[in-house]
Amino acid sequence: MENTFRRFGLIAFFFVSVNCFGQFTKSQLYNGINTNIRLKSASQGRLAAMLDSIVSTLGNSNYTPQGVTLAAVGGIASGTNLGTSPIAIQDLLDDILYPYVNPVFTSFSVSGQSTTVEVGTTLSGSKTFTWGITLNSGTVPTIDIYDNTAASTLLAGTSNDGTQAQTITTIQLNSNGATQSWRGVGNNTSPSGTFNSSNFVVTSRFYRFFGPTASSPANSAAVRALSSSAFHTGSTTFTLETGNTQTKFVVALPPGVTIISVIDLDALNADITSQYVLTGTVNVLDAGSTNRSYNIYEMNVGIAYSSSHTHQIITAN
Repeated sequence: MENTFRRFGLIAFFFVSVNCFGQFTKSQLYNGINTNIRLKSASQGRLAAMLDSIVSTLGNSNYTPQGVTLAAVGGIASGTNLGTSPIAIQDLLDDILYPYVNPVFTSFSVSGQSTTVEVGTTLSGSKTFTWGITLNSGTVPTIDIYDNTAASTLLAGTSNDGTQAQTITTIQLNSNGATQSWRGVGNNTSPSGTFNSSNFVVTSRFYRFFGPTASSPANSAAVRALSSSAFHTGSTTFTLETGNTQTKFVVALPPGVTIISVIDLDALNADITSQYVLTGTVNVLDAGSTNRSYNIYEMNVGIAYSSSHTHQIITAN
């Protein structure tokens, strides 16, 4: 394959030399190239025949191809059927040296929209979509904004100026891992066709809440008031900083999530898993004011640490 590619490269060089540089006579180039490719195999013999045709037709600025190409040359892919009718050498060189390059999206986003939201969040109203496109060889006067979740076009044929405000279809993400996504669809007119951006995806997750506290949380407000929180995306490791004031440390985990390990990194990596006791559940309101049953883990020490400790916590799911 490499040798075949090189031979096609020699043919391209032959075109350029004869038509652009004029440094060599036709017979000099022909003899030099033909010596390298006129060998025993059928494919090499076919290349030699192609060279014969090129040389015989250069005076008319045409080339008669012999069907399917044997290797990729510039912008002409291997296996391309060039047919057997004469074609202009200039057109052939353009295809080789200046191949068509498809337009592509370089970005697609929703301005100000977080890609992770709390379970229960409602997405609605006007959103500003932004995008970038590299035209390459294409002509892209407009794009569509497509709602992947609803499987429908949200906005058709908006000007390709990189930004567009549009009212979205209202949706509430009511479960862990629920998604809403959109994509851009470029409308290319040269030649006619469409191409897609990457998806912009919004995913809903539960929060986990944790931290030192003076009293055990008994309601949603008390859980949400814990000093630290983060979106919970599955089995994970995180750390609770105890500080040096409180003697009670609480971890509130989303429905079904449990602790499998706790290590005190500031006490010679002591395993303190058993000291984080599951005390029960508390209903915590999500972003849509739906009660969710959170598992409450609590650790108590007799006196506050003299300096803050880092508790490394691992969850099972």
